Amino acid sequence: MFGKTRTIITRVLYWLSGLTCNDDNFIIKSGAQRVASTEGIALIVPDTSPRGLNVEGEANSYDFGVGAGFYLNATIERWKNWQMYDYRVKELPKVLSDNFPQLDTSRASISGHSTGGHGALTIYLKNLDKYKFQHSHLCANEKSDDTL
Repeated sequence: MFGKTRTIITRVLYWLSGLTCNDDNFIIKSGAQRVASTEGIALIVPDTSPRGLNVEGEANSYDFGVGAGFYLNATIERWKNWQMYDYRVKELPKVLSDNFPQLDTSRASISGHSTGGHGALTIYLKNLDKYKFQHSHLCANEKSDDTL
């Protein structure tokens, strides 16, 4: 899509993946590229967290650190590079607009699954002026431990 000069304005769909996922999960498993291409939609699938920073403890737990950005901004200095809310809401749309003028980021939609669905929902509700549509698939996790 971006290898050729394109004058048609393309709509944008941001997809936010869930906990422990990366940017490949949705692309590999969904097959959405064919439909998106047919409909003139650019799929933007950012990773769920920074990777390769070698921050102490970043891979100690599946639900904190690598693969677990939660689409929030970290507030502790050690995790200063986990600014996933600002990356998703401010930095990424600007990079796309600056480098791909054929993308209509003003009519963007946002969607996600599991933790990404929660991220899509909260980002949408905080930024109603930035998105035209939001859809989330949120999973409920029932704990069997009655002490919780």
